[in-house]
Parts: sequence; C-alpha cells; structure tokens
Amino acid sequence: MLRGFAASQIYLKLGRYKSMEVMKILIYYTLFLLGLSGCSSIYHPKDSHVPEGYVDIQTAHNKFAISFESYQEESWEELESYLSRRANEIGLGNGFSFYSGSVIERKERLELITVPAVVVPEAMGNCGDCTYTGSGALIPEYQREFHIRAVSGSFTYDTEVEGKKLIKVIGRSL
Repeated sequence: MLRGFAASQIYLKLGRYKSMEVMKILIYYTLFLLGLSGCSSIYHPKDSHVPEGYVDIQTAHNKFAISFESYQEESWEELESYLSRRANEIGLGNGFSFYSGSVIERKERLELITVPAVVVPEAMGNCGDCTYTGSGALIPEYQREFHIRAVSGSFTYDTEVEGKKLIKVIGRSL
C-alpha cells in the first residue's frame, strides 16, 4: 500500500486539491493497521502453559464436559457466557440442534509461579533490587500470583426436543 516516501511523492504530484484524498487514504490505512493489532481475546483453546481458555472432553456420543478458565479477573457471568458459547460451537460442529447444561460449577484458586533469577544487560536492569555483576544486572527470583477463576459443566446434545427443556443451538457462534 502507501508508504511514507511513496505517499509524499503522490502528495507532491497531486497537488493541494487531491492531498485531502491522499490524507484520507493514509488515515484509513493507519486505522486499519491499528485495528489488526488490537487486544487478543481470552476465548481460545487452553494452552498448557497459560491458565486461560476452554477445554472440552467428549464423554459419550452426545455428552461433553466443558470448562473455561481465566486469570484476567473476568466476572463469573462473562466466564459462563464463554462456556455457553463453546457449548453452542460443539453442537454446531457435531450436527446437534439442541443441548442442555447441568451442574455449572464455579471454582477459584490461587497459583504461585516462581520466576527464576536472570542476568540481563545493565541497560535493561533498571531496578532497585538488581545486583550488578560484570556481565550485567542480576534480577532476583520472584513469585507471581495468578488468581484463576474456572467454570465447568456437563452438556448433553440432541437433535429433537421430545418434551425436554433444551437450548436451541443457533446457526453461528455467538
């Protein structure tokens, strides 16, 4: 697209009348790039290293155990909405029309992670607790707390209602 040098050449060639159009293009291009670099979502499969995301296990042909956890201080309601979203996606992906959830469980726990001591170049070791050595600054070992909230439930799927209280799987994810 337009880069700094190319944009300035276009500006000079088009003159003042067209410069507003070029500026609009540059602004839209910049906003587009800023939009692409937005915040990441906590809604994703759980990574083994980060206490965040969903896990689902198929326990029978039409039954799944689903859990969602996060350490970013979301409300219980928000976590439960992510759990429902995943339940809906599983229904869509497996051809079910309805589902029911049972025993939504809430758990909260604290995890302490020990971050080991590390030597960094002195320019990066700008801290009061650092010890300066010949090879750089020694940042001491410390612990980091993760306050983790998790919700989980068991979901049963069906293709017909048959007098049961079920939630309809919608045609796309929430």
